[in-house]
Amino acid sequence: MTTAGVKQDTKELVRDNRLWVQALMSTGYAARGAIYIIMGTLALQLALGNRKGETDQAGALAEIGNKSFGKTLLIAMAVGFLAYALWHLLAGTLNLQCEDTAHRALRVIRFLIYSAFAWSTLQFALNSEQQGGDKKSQDFTKRIFEWPAGRWIVAALGLVFLGTAAYSARQATGDRYKQDLKTWELSGRDHTVIETIARVGLYARMFVFGLIGVFLLQAAWTHDAKKAKGIDDSLRTVAQAPFGKIALGALAIGLAAFGLYSFIEARYRKVMTC
Repeated sequence: MTTAGVKQDTKELVRDNRLWVQALMSTGYAARGAIYIIMGTLALQLALGNRKGETDQAGALAEIGNKSFGKTLLIAMAVGFLAYALWHLLAGTLNLQCEDTAHRALRVIRFLIYSAFAWSTLQFALNSEQQGGDKKSQDFTKRIFEWPAGRWIVAALGLVFLGTAAYSARQATGDRYKQDLKTWELSGRDHTVIETIARVGLYARMFVFGLIGVFLLQAAWTHDAKKAKGIDDSLRTVAQAPFGKIALGALAIGLAAFGLYSFIEARYRKVMTC
């Protein structure tokens, strides 16, 4: 059987088990939504001067861990991130969303990133004393620099973040996001609300991911791992700029909006668009 035949048979298998794939996808988007809403809340607290801790994924996980049944919630989040990773692997390898090669490759990269995030979340649940996200980013970048062609790999990672930022911009400025949703289940008012939430959230992610990409490229150019910054340091860089608190507050609202949009995707996103 040819490769095309195998993929077609696999797509038929996905269609026959659509409910299971839908559950996998929805669980993943819901987990992503929860973490972005918490990150947005923490960033808003930072903008208001009410927070000194981290505002990235590590800070959000710590916030969850401090709640009642925190470890149980973290384990559930880890399962959600693994589901999100597996969804990207399925969508990328089987081209369930009718995407070009670059976007399918990006989905495979997201599979690797969120698989690692699922593992780190599970570790966080078992051991709350974890490194901050930005310290991890710098240590990870430093290790990559020790590999053959390490600088090029760091630069490539920077381009991946910039590519994700560009994709978010494309979704936000056009109607691409609508093609992924079950719009026939939405009323006219729902369309207006979702459009606003989607655009605000996607623009916020575009800005944050764009900053991370620029910092990674700076780290590669200068061969200095300390130049690499994660979400927390990127947001703090915004806060230090002129009118930074206002800009950070706007970004915080945008990150929370992206979290809400993730929940909308969990409910209305199509499993297959072709």
